[in-house]
Amino acid sequence: MRLIFWCVLSLVAISCTDKVNPLPQPELSYMNLTAGNTWTYSVEENEYTPGNVVSSLYYLKDSLVDAGNGYSVYRFRTVDLDQDWDLELVWNIEVSEQRVLFTIDDKISINWVFPPKEGKTWIGTAFSQDPVQEFRMEEVGISFLSKENIDFDQTTRVTQWNNEDFIVELEYRTEVFQKDIGLVESEEKNYIYCQEPSCLGDQQVDVGFDKVISLVEWNLN
Repeated sequence: MRLIFWCVLSLVAISCTDKVNPLPQPELSYMNLTAGNTWTYSVEENEYTPGNVVSSLYYLKDSLVDAGNGYSVYRFRTVDLDQDWDLELVWNIEVSEQRVLFTIDDKISINWVFPPKEGKTWIGTAFSQDPVQEFRMEEVGISFLSKENIDFDQTTRVTQWNNEDFIVELEYRTEVFQKDIGLVESEEKNYIYCQEPSCLGDQQVDVGFDKVISLVEWNLN
């Protein structure tokens, strides 16, 4: 009888463990979603209009807050690290066993999927009204030297947009995540090239912008 009792107890314990099924921490560590974490980034941005380029340099600070059923990110902006920060944007993050959802300005994107794997693809815009766009996980677990000359030792890149058109227009966006830190760099380009006969195919930007966000400081719990 005692043997039967312990067998039943063991089965109940296993069953309860299966129901909980916690998300493996090594997979989530690339996002590093712990309330109280902050990340500070430098931003280099260029805006193009015909015959003109306006360049700007500023800083962003992301602060992660527990929102009960997920997380909220409060993004602040300043032009000088010695000046006050102004709130620029708030967005929400939701984590499931399969993916991480970002909701920014009522638009939902799937920015990460589990487990990280080289060449893994998914429809990042599956829950939005935006055009269907395939996200791709690349360069998993490799070292990465950022624009700030910081050497990160275990990163994974997610390419969100890359139309590889160098004649008419270019849309490109990629994010790099470091294990146990989170997002360390993102790069975005959106160009419409000159279509005049004298410049067609020369990749001369007519209108558009490019932006590089690079981590300079982080404070993790």
